[in-house]
Amino acid sequence: MAYLKLDGEVGVDITMYGVVASIQDLRNKETITELNIDMTSFGGCSETGRDLYAYFKSLEFPVNTNAVEYVCSAMFTAYLAGQKRTAQNQDTEFLMHSPKFAPSFFDAMFGLSEQELDYLKTSVAEEKNEMAKIYSEVLGIDKNTIITLMDKDEMITSVTAKSLGIIQEIKETITESVEPFNYKVAAKFYANSKEKEILTKNEEMKTEEIEGKLTGLEKITASLQKGLDKLLGKIKALTINTDEGETLEITGDVLEVGVDVTSHTEGTFTVDYNDKKWTVVVVDSKVDSLTEIEPVENPDEDMEALKVENESLKTQIAELTASKTGLDAKVVELEAVEAKVVGLEAKFAGLESITSNYKKEDGTHDFSSRVEKPAEVSTNDEIQAHIQAKKDAKKEKKSKK
Repeated sequence: MAYLKLDGEVGVDITMYGVVASIQDLRNKETITELNIDMTSFGGCSETGRDLYAYFKSLEFPVNTNAVEYVCSAMFTAYLAGQKRTAQNQDTEFLMHSPKFAPSFFDAMFGLSEQELDYLKTSVAEEKNEMAKIYSEVLGIDKNTIITLMDKDEMITSVTAKSLGIIQEIKETITESVEPFNYKVAAKFYANSKEKEILTKNEEMKTEEIEGKLTGLEKITASLQKGLDKLLGKIKALTINTDEGETLEITGDVLEVGVDVTSHTEGTFTVDYNDKKWTVVVVDSKVDSLTEIEPVENPDEDMEALKVENESLKTQIAELTASKTGLDAKVVELEAVEAKVVGLEAKFAGLESITSNYKKEDGTHDFSSRVEKPAEVSTNDEIQAHIQAKKDAKKEKKSKK
């Protein structure tokens, strides 16, 4: 004789895979001639309950079921597969009721469409009909009466269960006072455990949502307080842009050691302030130190500037030199022309002296007589004499200055 214990929620703790595997394991250990199953369950998945019922009925050996503490809902269906059905004692309780739909978490949160609701109503009605057929066949009670009992949704003790043919035997009789199982709470909770789980999660979500809103309000309050602080005590503030791309907000209108920095708590920054460059060190939201940065001369830049200036001066000198050379050439040319003029004047003077020798009293000239020709004067000598006279005139002019 083999033994199996089923305890927990149908479809979660008690599954088809688990039950079939357990019986296969028993088969591997021994030849099963009879299987006794102790059951304690508040129910669970109705379809799994019917599948277990069909599986137990299909086994080649008899299956006996024993209700230990309570057998409810889906497990009640599987319990009826027992060829011999017993209760552990007179306080063992049973629940035969109509199936209920346990919405999923998302169903509870977002609701169902009309088509989904219609489908669920049809599915629940069909499931109820299948369960009523099983109960009616096993218990020998007409289907309508079974449906009426199912709709009552009431827990019954093993004594009532025996009178209805649900069980054949109560194994033990309890003589001492034992607090009865709270079937009202069990029936309402266990018949639809998923619903309670969803409600619990829903409450947790509401709590998280409330906490989230409170956190948001705290942040808003802190932000408002910060703004209020600025309005009340920090209205006058100095804003300085740093070389690092940051902005320092200084309480008051003077950058100095000890003033509050409202925009940063720590850091080292380079700023331009009062036409000078400074290194500002911020510690604990205050200016910890303020150091002036001395300007650094760049000799390379100065040298380049001098080179540029030198090249410019060279160009100007070259232009002036070229201009002076042109002027000197003009002066020489002019002086040569002046010398030629002087030579011509001398020739004219010589000609006048010559013609005077041939001039007659009536004013006419008689060139037939021979006169002594004066010594000839070299034109080149005249030019050189003129140039020397010009030079002497220049020297005299400079000496007077």
